[in-house]
Amino acid sequence: MAPYGQSTVGTVLVVINIGRSQAGEYKCEASNDCGNSTETATIYVQYAPTITNISGGQTVNKGDVVSLFCMAEGNPAPTMTWTKVADNSPVNFPMIIRGSQDEGLYRCTAENGVGSPVTRDVSMTVHRNPCLEECTNGRNCREFGKYLCLCPKGKTGQNCKENDTMAAVIMISLKINNKKWREELTDLSDLYTQEFVEVIVDSVDEEFKGSGVREINVTRLREGSVIADISLTFGEPVGESEVESLLQETVNDGSLGTLKVDTFAVGATLPGFVTIPGPVPSEPTKVNKDVIYGSVIGVLGLILAVIAVFIAWKHHKRERDDRLNAGTRRSRTLRINEGFELERINGNLSTVAHHDPGHYMDLNEVRSLNGPATDPTRSYLEINEYAPLHPGTRSWEVERENVTIEKVIGKGAFGQVAQGKASNLRGREETITVAIKMLKGNARDLEKKDLLSELEIMKKLKPHPHVIKLLGCVTKSDPLLVLIEYVPYGDLRGYLRKSRHLEDNYFKDPDIKPQTSLTSQQLMKFSWQVADGMHYLSSKNIIHRDLAARNVLVGERERCKMEFWYCALRNLHDSYKIMQDCWQENPDDRPVFESLRDDLKKMENQHQRLINMQLYDNILYASVE
Repeated sequence: MAPYGQSTVGTVLVVINIGRSQAGEYKCEASNDCGNSTETATIYVQYAPTITNISGGQTVNKGDVVSLFCMAEGNPAPTMTWTKVADNSPVNFPMIIRGSQDEGLYRCTAENGVGSPVTRDVSMTVHRNPCLEECTNGRNCREFGKYLCLCPKGKTGQNCKENDTMAAVIMISLKINNKKWREELTDLSDLYTQEFVEVIVDSVDEEFKGSGVREINVTRLREGSVIADISLTFGEPVGESEVESLLQETVNDGSLGTLKVDTFAVGATLPGFVTIPGPVPSEPTKVNKDVIYGSVIGVLGLILAVIAVFIAWKHHKRERDDRLNAGTRRSRTLRINEGFELERINGNLSTVAHHDPGHYMDLNEVRSLNGPATDPTRSYLEINEYAPLHPGTRSWEVERENVTIEKVIGKGAFGQVAQGKASNLRGREETITVAIKMLKGNARDLEKKDLLSELEIMKKLKPHPHVIKLLGCVTKSDPLLVLIEYVPYGDLRGYLRKSRHLEDNYFKDPDIKPQTSLTSQQLMKFSWQVADGMHYLSSKNIIHRDLAARNVLVGERERCKMEFWYCALRNLHDSYKIMQDCWQENPDDRPVFESLRDDLKKMENQHQRLINMQLYDNILYASVE
């Protein structure tokens, strides 16, 4: 019998359609005038596993060490296993690729006793022969910068029977054909020479990636077009035959990076130049001396005729230059006209330096490069001009899981640039810091198409020391990412302002900031680098149209590099069209002021949302010393 006044009451909590969100701790509380009491109960919800992340398809070579990852969630924690689909045999990672027998599908299975196990498959492709040719005479296919048919380490010769010269420092000489000799090149401390040396170092470094080279030094420049003597320092001893084979493969097309090179020498003693061998002509069975004498006389006569024509041409050119100089003294009034570099108002020079406007394209017109080419050889060269070194990685595409975005460092109207890390770029396993171009959330399909167009342009550009370099891209799934080289100094506008201790937020928190004011020599160097980058873009028939300090990035060793946002350049098209209309040679073809006013007002209304007033201030950049 219950004591007087005591009563028992109860309540029931009913949970229907229980799911993950109902998991947790529940508390029951009872209270009256004398106090309260609580008890807790916990509900554990078990659910079947799901695979949340997995490696993408792999293309590998024999001898590679491969790791595949697979992530899953579930309650209880799922058990993960890898098997090869072909024979259902268990696989442990990392694994060393033995050959074609390791090619096929690999399956990740996650199970925890709740529901059915879940699986995802990953494909693995093994290159049959990355050298793309059969290696003979004792040579085997191995990587030294590129995959080449090389003798075993330490061996050389036609049948790999001779001992190779092994050293950690190898001397090479390159004959550079697209550079005219100047006396300043004898002085390696000269500013002009230093810029050229940087181009040489960058070109050699680009081609020798993956070879283990640690340091590249230009020790001397000599006359003969321009001959560059270069020391290559490697992390471990390498064979002279390895360096020679890599150079042979690299300059097969007559170029090394941005340099035109078809002749080289390898060895500490700098032997005579070795020209790339071509097919050896067969020796004639009988020599006709009369034919030889006649040929020699004919060639000498032709040479004399050419010399006579050249002298006459020089004489004619000197007379024409004298007439032009006289005309220059008579009239100093110049104007710029589309299709002419320089035209006199009085018409005296209306036929001088004429260029067909069709020779130049702005960035809106570069898409036509993808169209049919009138010259099949040029089309082939354009496609292969910037191909990666490894035959198995002739794609710029990077797996999304190999890219990590760390922080946003710059923004525009529709685009933004982030700092991040990327691995497995162009077949290299190391992880490097990159800049990542991507679109903002408010971007339209048009801006995405523009960024893709910019990507296609960058793919066609050969590496240049003063143009930002493309490293890779992610295009198979959204968001679209364009990976370019990371510049630790930020943009030129911010670098100049920070050198005067002024605030600038256009490029957020660059890694390296100027500590002192810039010198005149540094500013002259910046100007030359910007001009060189613009000259290179012009040589590729590209008009930048948005040259500003904010679009010039400052990389390692304070080197300026040109950058552009395609979608920003497109918005300049209307104003560029107005300028072209105003440059019409016939005054009757130029627009009237009322038309100009209406067009400008229309442009203002259309692009008002693109204007970011935070980019402007009242502080003018004057002296920097």
